[in-house]
Amino acid sequence: MKGARSQTRLEWLDGLRFLCALEIVLFHWLRACLKAGLFSNSGAPPGFRSLVWAYRNSNTAWDTARYLLLDSHSGLAALLTNTVGLLGGFGWEAVEVFILISGFSLSLSLGNWPQESGYWLKWYQRRLKRVLLPFYWVAGAFLIPFLSLRYGLSQFEVPPFDRIQAQVQALVSTDSVNLLVSHSLLINPWAQQGRASFFAPAWWFVPAIVGAYLAFPWMFWVLKHKGAAVLLGATFLVSMIAYQLLQAGWLIENAWYDILLIEPCLFALGMVLGQKFRAAQQQWTQALLTPWALLVALLLVLLGNLLNWFTPTYPLSSLVFTPGLTILGFRLAHLLQRLALFRHLSTVDSYHLYLIHQPFAYPVALGLGYLLGRYTTFFGALGFGILTVWLTYLFSLAYHWGEKTWFPGN
Repeated sequence: MKGARSQTRLEWLDGLRFLCALEIVLFHWLRACLKAGLFSNSGAPPGFRSLVWAYRNSNTAWDTARYLLLDSHSGLAALLTNTVGLLGGFGWEAVEVFILISGFSLSLSLGNWPQESGYWLKWYQRRLKRVLLPFYWVAGAFLIPFLSLRYGLSQFEVPPFDRIQAQVQALVSTDSVNLLVSHSLLINPWAQQGRASFFAPAWWFVPAIVGAYLAFPWMFWVLKHKGAAVLLGATFLVSMIAYQLLQAGWLIENAWYDILLIEPCLFALGMVLGQKFRAAQQQWTQALLTPWALLVALLLVLLGNLLNWFTPTYPLSSLVFTPGLTILGFRLAHLLQRLALFRHLSTVDSYHLYLIHQPFAYPVALGLGYLLGRYTTFFGALGFGILTVWLTYLFSLAYHWGEKTWFPGN
């Protein structure tokens, strides 16, 4: 029996992907503003910057809770900055949602184990093309500007170009070969555990998702032949061991094996949920839109972030807050689908948006900083979001034109 494929495209799933991409864009905007020095506050205690700085650099619950007070006593600019921090400072958690819904969507499209000869080879070709071709397009498009900034602007000392050039020079001055190898192979055989070096640090996710796709058929076989309990139990054990190795320094963050070893249980959970949802879409949709589902989702997000604060419970945190965030994202996407603008925006390719946005964040933050000063973080967020969505739209048009022109029939 062949594996039946789902023919219904879920609009809410496209909307959820777009919302996750926007959260990641906002998070990287905050990090760019932090790097540009836009969080400094002369009226605050030493080291007191913003929520996004505190959350990513503190190890105790009290330090994080203290920053939730927002430093609003020191003026409107600080309050606006930390408001954006509340909205986007946890945006890195959207990557975890991406992992879960990747397993969900891949599993949703399949019924039984495919018996068609050569099915998985064709599946690999489709999935790797979907991930790798846009990446090489985007990476190639940034190669010339980066090299121009590195070599052509070496004597350009007019702000803000001097600071941009310094960042680029620090990146490529002694690492050009490693960068070329990393962008070509997605791993660096000379680096620690093969972790690649990218122009945009967010691109670490590309080799990680490739690894997950390569493992998917084997995980799907376990799911169909051994059951959900075996798949979830095995991946949970792998994840818990990997987190211990990560804390001991044997593994590193944001490496090509991130999903395979550190978060395989999230990917597997998405696969299991995809099969469940496929079997009863209407019932699941109705259940997830109930007030009880909203309450459960909020509690999971709260509990997961509390677990995030403490080293012993940290390995469990993503398994708790990610399902909660996914439910909240599902409900929000389902609600926003009533708006024509959101339906149009959610057709923007979220993967393309993920690839494109980060290299622009720091230059835009620097440039706007000269115009808006300490209000850049707040007012620049909307402009940066519009810019990246617009650029993604243009890139997707060019990419699909090129795909039809150079790869007809694929």
